[in-house]
Amino acid sequence: MTYNSNAIEGSSLSLEDTALVIDEHLAPKGKSVKEIHEAENHVKAAEFMNSYKGELNEEFILKLHGLILKDISERFAGRYRESEVRIFGSNVKFPQTVFVPQ
Repeated sequence: MTYNSNAIEGSSLSLEDTALVIDEHLAPKGKSVKEIHEAENHVKAAEFMNSYKGELNEEFILKLHGLILKDISERFAGRYRESEVRIFGSNVKFPQTVFVPQ
């Protein structure tokens, strides 16, 4: 699951690399620290979701977001975005930043 999720986002970690990071806690040669953190964080976020007993609410979502971005983008981890976003080559429109909390 971690490999597939991160591959969709553009990670260059192979399935074998991802297993090294998750199971052996090793950094595959030639891979970025960011990609290693992405794999580690994905596992921690999945574990958090699986053990969470509370309701789906804003606090839960921001905590999950914080886990995903830990040691990757501390400035944005666990916070709402403050700039506009888009998908290159797509016409999908995302909410303006002022509407994201809603």
